[in-house]
Amino acid sequence: MKSLFENWKPRASQIGHLMTGLPEKFTKEDETKLAELLEEKQTGKNANGRATKWTDTKQSSVDELNRKKKGIDELPTGAITKLEEIFNHVFWGRRKLIFNKYLEKGNINEEDSLDLYSKVDGTSYWKNDEYFDNGFVHGTPDNITDELLRDIKSNFEYDTFKKAELTSLYSWQIKAYLWLTGKTNGELCYALVNSPAHRIDAEKKSLWYSVGMPDETEDRWIEAASQLERNHIFDMAKFKQDAPGYDLVTPIWSFDIPSHMRAKRFPVTLEDSDIEHMKRRSIMAKEWLLKREQEELNLINKK
Repeated sequence: MKSLFENWKPRASQIGHLMTGLPEKFTKEDETKLAELLEEKQTGKNANGRATKWTDTKQSSVDELNRKKKGIDELPTGAITKLEEIFNHVFWGRRKLIFNKYLEKGNINEEDSLDLYSKVDGTSYWKNDEYFDNGFVHGTPDNITDELLRDIKSNFEYDTFKKAELTSLYSWQIKAYLWLTGKTNGELCYALVNSPAHRIDAEKKSLWYSVGMPDETEDRWIEAASQLERNHIFDMAKFKQDAPGYDLVTPIWSFDIPSHMRAKRFPVTLEDSDIEHMKRRSIMAKEWLLKREQEELNLINKK
């Protein structure tokens, strides 16, 4: 029987889940610490010559330093948790459905976010539709130019944009895209663009219930709904173009944010060591899934 995971490989968006807890370089400080611990274990005295008790914590430190010295790599708990989710989806067809307003805006506003960066940089960026697969990872980057590869994230509102940073998950996603495309330099690009009109309406409906279903002429409703509009509209001319005739609650609009202040970039580079780490973890993840599949088949066939 052919394995469901025979040709499996992580998507670029998944690879970051597998890249935590990578082996670290064994330093001279590590070597000294290991020697001191082993001496203490053997003699019952620490580096200062004082009698000590050997503990499980000290033994764990010795074990960890030995693993580090040998360069042993193991899938961390977080990676195994992600692989278990992948296994349940592929093998059993079961997975948690994730549909929320944050993902919805990110998907809907991809083109708007690229347009924002085009405006800021004075050029034209086009969404990439080419799919890449190198046997270890696969995916479709958002934008590729001669100079840079870009991955665009559309923030839900102003607060999330201000807090947005280069996370390890996104960094590895872009590194995977760089590997796939043969490039070495990329950018994580956060974009603060208008929410679509139907999303603003949905937020208003939720807000209306939250504040006790007031009459829409009440000052408290006008104030709350106006604040919500300001939280989701950053370029009024663009909003009116996309949603002509939309009935705004805000009486006077003077809240646009300049384009260049709605674009936030973080550079990402690809090193040879990154490729080796991704190759190794991709293989380890596939081996884990193959083993997990066999365990599940054994349980199914058990009588």
